Amino acid sequence: MKPKLVDIFHSTRKKGTSLPNVETAKKLDEIRETMEKDPSLSDVQIAQKVFNSKSRDRVVGFGGGMKVADLRGQRPSREELEAELNSTKKQNQILEDRMEAIQDENNQLKGCIGSVESQMKMFQDMLVKQLNVTLTPEN
Repeated sequence: MKPKLVDIFHSTRKKGTSLPNVETAKKLDEIRETMEKDPSLSDVQIAQKVFNSKSRDRVVGFGGGMKVADLRGQRPSREELEAELNSTKKQNQILEDRMEAIQDENNQLKGCIGSVESQMKMFQDMLVKQLNVTLTPEN
């Protein structure tokens, strides 16, 4: 389980079992208060809020060796993003071609249905003339 910011802050600054000075204790209390006020904040956001951090290369409150990229993970490179974009474009083109083929097939089927309907109408008219029967809409 990932440790909380409070635990990291306390264990990296304690001497024995207690904190070395009043300022450190105040910061620890401020971290706890901030976490209680807004539990939806991430550890990085809490650290930036409590320590007023404007630095983007290091995370204040996590010690000197921790970087933001260590917490968030590595960002994809430009080549990876371009490869993903190209892949998505190809997939979109394939789907567009498939959609056009389905629309063409749909139009052909509509034409066939229209042709069958007109032939049925002619057949119906021919039967009515030959049998001298009047058709009601129910027939």
